[in-house]
Amino acid sequence: MRRIGYPRLLSMENFAQPNFELVADALFWMVKRYDPTVNVHDSIETEQHRVKFLLDVTTFLRKNDIHLNSKSLYAANGLAVKELSKFANILQKAIEYADAYPGAGNFEEFKLEKNIRSDARKLSLLSREIIELGTKIHSHLDGETENRSTR
Repeated sequence: MRRIGYPRLLSMENFAQPNFELVADALFWMVKRYDPTVNVHDSIETEQHRVKFLLDVTTFLRKNDIHLNSKSLYAANGLAVKELSKFANILQKAIEYADAYPGAGNFEEFKLEKNIRSDARKLSLLSREIIELGTKIHSHLDGETENRSTR
């Protein structure tokens, strides 16, 4: 967890007794690190709130092909640490990749404009024009062998 920048110190001793608050804190932090824009229910005072929190998190992660066992996370013991480490390993690999390729992850220059529909239409028209021009060039090149012999 230190490798991915988690601010608190975690050890197996923290999970000798079930410690859902720590599991929820680590999981919430990792989800926000994975995608800062995601909306996750973060209240864990009651059993229903805890279940809602885990459902929100595991559903979001499943959509991103990250499968965690929610029962193990709810148990908040050593099995939860195993589940958290799966997600932490994915984040660690992403950090290593970003460090290996300095330009990776810098998408500031690719911001989308608000009028994306008009841009999509322009792009569609330009794509059609490119295909038509490519077809014309191809047909002219096919005729080039005949024209070469006449020259």
